[in-house]
Amino acid sequence: MKYTLKQSKVKEYQGQIQKDNYGNTKYEIILEDEQGQLTQLNKSFKNEPKVGDILEGQIVDKEYQGNKYKAFEADKKSFGGYTDPTSFHVSYAKDIIVAMISNKMIEKDSIIEKWGALASASKVIYDKLQKGDIIKQPEKPDSSETKPTDQPPLEDDEEIKIEDIPF
Repeated sequence: MKYTLKQSKVKEYQGQIQKDNYGNTKYEIILEDEQGQLTQLNKSFKNEPKVGDILEGQIVDKEYQGNKYKAFEADKKSFGGYTDPTSFHVSYAKDIIVAMISNKMIEKDSIIEKWGALASASKVIYDKLQKGDIIKQPEKPDSSETKPTDQPPLEDDEEIKIEDIPF
């Protein structure tokens, strides 16, 4: 079932933002189903949810240590409840960019350019995975035919340029 996010507020306790075990921020949200019924619950998100976002899944009744509550369970084919994988691709590209900046692989000035390229590459891979035509397992070579790779190993001080990576 599809739900529209009507309200979202960061969950705090004693002035501290609440996080789940994976470091995702907890939010108090209100979801509206297709019949207009509203449900208030808590849910963790990696990225801040926006009012109007569509989440796909089910609202279920749960119980923990005798306390009953409602929980949102995302459908397995969705991305944390988001039906559009675009947010997933952009988030994935952001994670790669942050790692690249941290490792001094790119300058901060080129973030937007690289972000778009990485998000596009992520979408291409996703589309191919959906069609089932990506990365077939190679046959194991006969051990007598083992040969070194065509690429020499990187030297310790050698830089990797994003422009050299084929997308």
